[in-house]
Amino acid sequence: MSAIVKRRAVDEALFTMLQTAAGTEFDVGLVDLPTGSMKYALIEPVAAAGMFFGPPWAAPEADAGVGYNVLCVGADRRQAGWVADEVRRIICDRDGAGALVTTMTIVGHAVMDREQVGPIGAVQEITGVYQTHDQYRVKVSRHE
Repeated sequence: MSAIVKRRAVDEALFTMLQTAAGTEFDVGLVDLPTGSMKYALIEPVAAAGMFFGPPWAAPEADAGVGYNVLCVGADRRQAGWVADEVRRIICDRDGAGALVTTMTIVGHAVMDREQVGPIGAVQEITGVYQTHDQYRVKVSRHE
């Protein structure tokens, strides 16, 4: 069996986690725009700096920091900021013991950490659409 992290499995798990946690509050898209909504988060997989992050030394391809741009859109500045805050809460929020609050399940992988990388994006208006761009990294380890 391969020890290489399955990127598509991580993509799908992040999408499912956001979609489930968001419920009907806002729509979530993975690469493709959600249709019929002006309140959504669009997940775009990107290359992440520092892809490998520690043990096992014998199989560094078994660990990966998978990077994402998340575009949050709203009908106005306040709504776009709210969607961005909700995405940040779902991905990064921790309980009093430091454990991630929202569960992200990936078959054959262990989620080691999820974090925002870079500063919180400012809401911008581009041709009548209000949006933010934030970056996140999901650290995973492949196991069988």
